[in-house]
Amino acid sequence: MAFLDNSGDIILDAVLTDLGRMKMAEGNFSINKFALADDEIDYTLFDINHVSGSAYHDLKIMQTPVLEAFTNNTSVIKSNLMTIDGTVLYLPVLKINTKSGTTPGGSFLNATTAGGDLFLVVYDEGTRKKLDGTDLAAGGSAATNFEVIGGDQKNYLNGAIPASVAGHICVDQGIDSPDISPFRISFLTTGDMNLVESDFMIEIDSRLGKITDTAGNVLPAGPSDDDNMAAYLLNSTVAGLAPASFVSIDPSTNVFPTNTPIQGPAGNRIRFMIDCTGTELQGNDSLLDRLGNVLTSTVSTTMFGSDISSGDTAKYVDSMVRVRGMTTGYSIDIPVRFLKITG
Repeated sequence: MAFLDNSGDIILDAVLTDLGRMKMAEGNFSINKFALADDEIDYTLFDINHVSGSAYHDLKIMQTPVLEAFTNNTSVIKSNLMTIDGTVLYLPVLKINTKSGTTPGGSFLNATTAGGDLFLVVYDEGTRKKLDGTDLAAGGSAATNFEVIGGDQKNYLNGAIPASVAGHICVDQGIDSPDISPFRISFLTTGDMNLVESDFMIEIDSRLGKITDTAGNVLPAGPSDDDNMAAYLLNSTVAGLAPASFVSIDPSTNVFPTNTPIQGPAGNRIRFMIDCTGTELQGNDSLLDRLGNVLTSTVSTTMFGSDISSGDTAKYVDSMVRVRGMTTGYSIDIPVRFLKITG
């Protein structure tokens, strides 16, 4: 991988992705859509005071070296460009919701308790049973939290039986600015363009897990790509969707900072879980050993206290779950840690 020399003429560098080469080899390669993005562009370089006049305002931007085109489709188009009619001063974003007013607010573990900012997914029932001390298969009721030293409690996602605990991932959409009242919803519906996200795409490594609603129902998904990434669709029209998985944020009851990290007008909120049953990770320790690591004894003790003994080994795999709004193209990467305790 190298940088393109943009000091002179504008260069167009086009390559086929891994998927594109596969389609070409199969004889069914066809381009019928395209998307534009401004990855790597730093707009702070726009200089309205350039001594040579307006023709040179964007000179530094145009001459900024950018990387050659990627063949890996998961590494590009992270900042989509879109056409908007009218004047828009603020664009909405997606933010992970860890507020105590949501259920649960404590799912997102911090660096002190988990060795990193992440969501914790217990991906087999043996690990969950060891940490909670209850047998769900025998009709027991799962505790919703791990015990953490100091009396603190942290929620988790149960990949073995997703709907058995309250732990889930919550993402809010809206304009994150204190300059606009949360009640000014019109800022999200400016002109002919409605910026409220009605469709979300959630991507996850299919070897590690599947995306479900808050009732544990697996969401509609397309086939995994060559990087083992599967894309799931979440919107209000998904058949049988649990109501809590897709809701409009009511500004009268969800005003910043009580229930949402969005400081201005908010759009929709999604909640989802991760199901690890039937995945390659759950049934194959060799994948865990190849992709994963072992928690240090200090981190293990801090997270789980007396639940983990000296003879136990806490193995984990770190990954990312990407959530993208299909209207604006805005996306966020959510850190997830898949945990298995052996011993």
